[in-house]
Formats: sequence, structure tokens, C-alpha cells
Amino acid sequence: FSLRGQDLAIDFLSLNLPHGTDLGVEGTIRGGSALDLRFYGGHVDLSLLNRLDDRLSFAGLADISGEVHGDIADPHVEMKVSATRGQLMYQPFDSLIFRAEGSLSGIGIHDFSMERNGREVWLVNGTIGFTGERRINVQIDTMGARMEDVAALVAPDQPITGNIDNIIKFTGTLDNPHAVGYVHFYRGSYAGALLSGMDGDYFLDDGIIRLQVFHIYSPMVDMVLNGTISTQGELNLDAEVRDLNFKRFAHKFPYPVAGHGVFHGQVGGTISYPIFRGDLKADEVTMNGVTLTKVHSLVYYENGIVTLDRTGFHQGEKGKVSARLHYDTHSDVLRGTMDVENFDVGALLALGNQKEDRVGGAMTSHIWVGGTRDNPSLGVTGEIAAGTVAGYPVTDAALDVSLSNHVLTIDRLTGKQGDGSFSATGTVDFNGMMDVDVTANDIALGLYTGLAGIDEPVSGTASVTAHVGGTAHNPVADVSLSAKNGGVRGGTFDALAGEIQVRGRVVRVNQLTVHKYIGGVDYTARVHGTLPLHALTADADEELSAAEQIDLTLSLDHADLSLLPVFSREIEWALGRTEGELTIRGSLAAPRINGSLRIRDGAVKLKAIETPITEIEVQVDALGDSIAIRECTGRMGTGSYLLTGHTGLSGLKPANYEFMLVMNALSVKTSFYDGPLTGALKLTEDTYWGETLPKVSGTIDIDRALISIPTIPDTDSELPHIILDVGVSVGRHVHFFSPNLYDMHPSGQIHFGGT
Repeated sequence: FSLRGQDLAIDFLSLNLPHGTDLGVEGTIRGGSALDLRFYGGHVDLSLLNRLDDRLSFAGLADISGEVHGDIADPHVEMKVSATRGQLMYQPFDSLIFRAEGSLSGIGIHDFSMERNGREVWLVNGTIGFTGERRINVQIDTMGARMEDVAALVAPDQPITGNIDNIIKFTGTLDNPHAVGYVHFYRGSYAGALLSGMDGDYFLDDGIIRLQVFHIYSPMVDMVLNGTISTQGELNLDAEVRDLNFKRFAHKFPYPVAGHGVFHGQVGGTISYPIFRGDLKADEVTMNGVTLTKVHSLVYYENGIVTLDRTGFHQGEKGKVSARLHYDTHSDVLRGTMDVENFDVGALLALGNQKEDRVGGAMTSHIWVGGTRDNPSLGVTGEIAAGTVAGYPVTDAALDVSLSNHVLTIDRLTGKQGDGSFSATGTVDFNGMMDVDVTANDIALGLYTGLAGIDEPVSGTASVTAHVGGTAHNPVADVSLSAKNGGVRGGTFDALAGEIQVRGRVVRVNQLTVHKYIGGVDYTARVHGTLPLHALTADADEELSAAEQIDLTLSLDHADLSLLPVFSREIEWALGRTEGELTIRGSLAAPRINGSLRIRDGAVKLKAIETPITEIEVQVDALGDSIAIRECTGRMGTGSYLLTGHTGLSGLKPANYEFMLVMNALSVKTSFYDGPLTGALKLTEDTYWGETLPKVSGTIDIDRALISIPTIPDTDSELPHIILDVGVSVGRHVHFFSPNLYDMHPSGQIHFGGT
């Protein structure tokens, strides 16, 4: 450089700063005040600026160039900056360029552009005045920036993620700035809650941010905000959900939910410690098929505590629920009460995802809630004055149960059914032992069968006493049961008695006896043995130890065929003494049956045939994995029959079977056939187009019979899929007659084949 008087000429001035930063200046200063300088920088480490103020956050490498002209008291500066791979106030960039010019009276920023991942993310243009009114006119555009980066600058304590587009225009003065902006936020979350998006207009006046029709979209709720946020973060917002669609909450429930409601609330407090108050209303909500009306709740939130006040809904004509509940999100503490009045029991069970149409009645109850989310406490008292179970009336039912420290205590569970009653008391420790006693005296037997899913009219009454102990994973139960005057489908028994024990996953039938008195004689059938539960689900080829196999004995030495209508709806009545004993071992998928069954001089009446089957003689032998019919004869009217054969067992299905039925002038009288029936039919297995099917073959001779071919029954059930190879011989004395269709006497031969 050279100095002549007050004129300074700088040919070259170079500064070497840390991290390889080079700065250079050249030019002149005339008269000690007139500047005409040019400056430049290469490989400038922007992090050096952070030393000027702890609040600054810069990084990256920049190249700068510029000029300084004018009087030293207020020079005019022009500069260009380009930078790569850094961040500017927590906003990362791959490249940064801008042009700036100004003096002590103000600056202008032009063509400011930050790029990230190949696209522009920030654009800035405008001017800022430093003298006079200090006016500002700046626009900032944000496009696809990460919300985490923006939050690090403007709200570092907020747990928010996502993408943001934003346009904001600053006007006014530095002392009193005004701003108008529009923000679009998408694919993000706040405090772990998913947010589909946010968008809306916002304004800055007198240091207060005003939100106008600000939409928040989430997978479950769409909300509109209006109100203000002060510079200190104080909130004064109205929150409105104009269509609260309960279907959007369905994934939070184990069953279908539908309905629409509205929500209006106010948000106060601060951004870090908000206070919320809102009012929820819905005319109708359907949950698991239960329609709830007049749904309402006042919701409060402050200091991590959620309060549901004046909460309730109606069900049916008289049912209603009112509740007040509190939940502390910090400690997970629960507390509250709920009052249930005339609420349908079936609907209440459905809301608890225990849908049961066989239970009816109106329940009135008081419920209190306490404890924590992981260890809740619960108390329930209630009564049902009149209800039904499986169609049977139940009266004076009362309930008093509580849950504390994972222990359910049943202080009272009582009720009446007809002339009988039931009760239960005890405790169930979900982490320990059970100790429950159940008693039921003279309860309708049909109530038990109805709950078991048996859709048949059943007569008689039953009494049960049971003690349940052990643990939930290894239960112990002792059950004593008795029934009297029972009957179903025309079959009746006079008494049933038995004792059953449950030890873990094994059911022991000590003795289960059915009594039937005929002519002063006591006919009985008995079952005893063990039934491991694993044997009911084991695969057919699974190897089971002796302790894991079914071991049941069915004694029929003193039984009677009169029980047959219980097992088949096609049998009208039956009689005849049985003899024999059957043992069942193995598993349900692969049983082994041994023993024999004998019937001497029995009789059976089928509902579809007017003529009963009489003089029945049967000898059946079970041989483990097969069954053989040694003898099966009988008469139908003046005719007789003979059945022989055998079948293997593939699980519970017959396999490799062969049966022969010989009919000799059976007197058959039905709605469509009246006359003798003679023939020989064989039932075997065969294949048809690669499919193994039953096959019926043989001959049938028909003569001196009246036949009225029935119409095809109106039923959804399919005909059995069997192979046919049957020849039918029609004699000269066969009469086909239908009053409206035909009257003829055909004769000849017919062959039925195919399937």
C-alpha cells in the first residue's frame, strides 16, 4: 500500500483466519473519508461468525466478493455470497447464494436462495431501513423444509416433525412490524401424534400472532383454530371440530364404530403449558351394534390431567349413563365414578366386546374407578330386577364386585330363576390363586343348553355346585351336578348326576350317570374317565403320552334306546335295552374305540316313516381304529332286513368302509311311498374324476306300491355327493299317482348312475 497525504492506496491486503479462511481488500481511501474499496474472501468458514454471539449458528464454506463506496461515515456496501454444505441458523443447505447492498440507513437483500437435495428451500427478498421510520419490506418463502429444522430456530422445545411450505410478508417498521403469512404443513407429527397436515393464514400485529381459519388435519380428527398467540407464548384460541367422524376412531376399538358429532373448545395457557376446555356432543353413535344417543362430555386438560366432566349418553328408551373421570398423564393415576341406570345388559356386554344376544334385562349400577393405568382399581354394584338368560326369566339379580391390585373380589352375585336360585362368591388373583364358589339350585336345564348354543327346547331343571381354585393358567375345579325330568326332541330322562374335576388341562369325569325309569325298571348309562384338553386339539399324527390321551369309558349295560331322540331329530321314539361297554382313547382327531354294543328286541320309530322298526337285534364291535357290524336285523311291518359290514376310522370320519343291506318286503309307508320294498344295496368307497366318494350299488324291486313323487324340497342344504350304480325294477302293480299331475301304471327297468 502507499500513503500520499490523506490518500491511501491499498494494492493488496490479505488476512489469514482460522480454518483456512482467506480475506482480501484492495482500493483507495481519498481525503481520509472517500472509500473506493473491493473485498473478497475464499474458503470462508462461516462458523467463525458464531464467536460474535452465542445465539448464532452458522456452518459451511463461503466465497464472498463486494465493493464499498462513499463517505466513511455512511458508506454504501454491495456484496455477493455463495456457500456450500452448511447451515444458517439451524437451516441446513447444500448451496446458498444471495446478493446484498446497503448502508447505515438500510439494507436490501436480493435473490437469496438456499438449496437442499437439489431444490430451493428458502427464498428471501426485500429491504430493511435503519434510519427514520426504519421501514421494512421483506418476503420469505419456505418450500419443503423440514419442520424439525424450522422448530430449532423458532420453537426449539416443541416435539414436532414434518414438512413445511410457508410464505410470509413483513411490512411496517422495525419498531412495529406487521406480517401476513400462509403456512402449509404436511406428513408430520406433534408429541408423537400423527398429523396429516396443517394450513391457514396468520397475521402479526402489535407483537401478537393471530390465526385465522387455521386447519389441522390428523388421521382421527380435523380441527379449525382461530385466535391469538402472544410474543410470550400465551394462547387464546378457539378449537372447533365441525364433523367428528367416529369411524376414524374405529382402529382404537375392537369392534365397528360409527356416528358423527361436533366439538368446540378453548385453548389457553402457554405453548409449553397449555390449558384446554372443550364440549363434545353427538346425537347418535353406534358401537358394536349398540346405538347410543345424546352423547355429551366436557373435556378439561391442565398440567397433564385430563378430566371428563358431565359425561354421559342414553341407550334405548330408559337407559342412560353419567360419568366423571380423571386421568393424570404424568403418573397414570385414574379416578372417577360412573352411574348406570336402566341400561340393557346385552348392550352393556356388547360395549365390553362380549356381545351376547341370549342375555336381556335392564341394569342399574354404580361404578367407581381408581388406581393406575397398569394397575387399575374398580368397584361395581348393581342389580337387574327382571331379565332373561337364554330366553328364561331371571329376577332379583344383584352384583357387588371389586378389583384391586390385580385381585377380583366377588362379594355378591345372586339371582333367581323360576323356583331356583344361583349365587357366587370368592376371589380371583390374576397373578396368583383363585378361590370361587358357585351354587345353582333348580335352574332350568334349557338355560344351560341355551348358553351352550343348543337351539332346542329342553325340559327339566339342574343344580350345580362348583369350587374353582388354582391359577388362571393351571385351574382346579370340583363340580357336582344333578338334573331331573329332562327331555329334548321327545327323548326324556328322569335323572342325571355326576361329579367332574378339573386339574389344570385335564378334566376328570368321576361318574356321570343318566337314569330312565320304564315299568319300574331303572335303565342307566354311565360315563367315567379323563379328558385332557390337549387331546381335543392335537393333530391326527401327533404322538401323545398316555397322560395326554382321552380315556373315557361308556357303560351301556343298563341303558335303553329311549335316549336316541336326544341325539337325532329324525327319530320320533325308541325303546329297547342295551348291553355293552365302549372305551375311547387317543385324541379327537385320531380316536381309538374298543368294546361292543348289543341291542336285544328293540324298536325305533322314524318321523318320516309311519311303520316302526321292530324286533331289532344288533351286535356292533369296536376294534380300535375300526367298527364291525356283526349282526343287525329287524322287521318293518311284515318284512325284514339284514345289515352287515365294517368301517375304518380316519379321525371321526369313516374310511375303507363296506356295508350290505338286504331288504325283504319291508312295509314302508311314507308321504310319497306306500308298499313293500325289496332289494340289496351295498355302500363302499370309489373314485369319480379323481375324487373319493361314497358309492351305492345294487338293486331295488318295487311292486304293489303307491308312489307319489315328492316335489324338490325348498332348502339351502345340498344333496349328498355320492356315486350311484343302482338298478330299479318296477312291477306291473305299481301305481304312480298325483291328483294334479299324473295317474299311471308304469313297469320296467331303471338304472341310476353317475352322481
